[in-house]
Amino acid sequence: MKWIISFLFIFNCCSINLKSVLQGKELDKAIETDLKIFFERRITNTIKKALYVGNWEILFEDEEFVYYGKGSFSLLSFIGIERINLEELFKVSKKELIEKFPIYKKFDGRVLKSQYCSEIYSNTKLNKNETLKFYQNCKANLLDKEIFIEVEIHTSKRIISKNKKVKFEEIEI
Repeated sequence: MKWIISFLFIFNCCSINLKSVLQGKELDKAIETDLKIFFERRITNTIKKALYVGNWEILFEDEEFVYYGKGSFSLLSFIGIERINLEELFKVSKKELIEKFPIYKKFDGRVLKSQYCSEIYSNTKLNKNETLKFYQNCKANLLDKEIFIEVEIHTSKRIISKNKKVKFEEIEI
């Protein structure tokens, strides 16, 4: 039993403790990324029950950078020690986010899917004897002061590709 506990502690030493990052510690371990990567990661977020687990979350901000990562439960959780780890910590220029994506704190995949992809899906006009089945491949691209959204909609008879441009100031979060 002792060797199992030792293994779990050693294995966890290679990851970053989420709690430390939330307190502004271990920030020197962050890997710098650009706005495009930050946006692409955040847009994959889905609704999760556990806070910070499985989604790309903003964890800390200072004057120069926004730090973000995707948490996962630690192996220590299996022996009753609550801990969420980050395999990697990333940072992106705060100045660039403010200039080119000012709604970065609020807009992510959860907003995209719950508001915009669902809206495009429900507003799809159908032919006679055709029913909506589902949508998939809800994608978004960051443009200058707007977001370009694409959705693939499946009906009983065809697949329809629809898109929409939404300006930052039109986005209600």
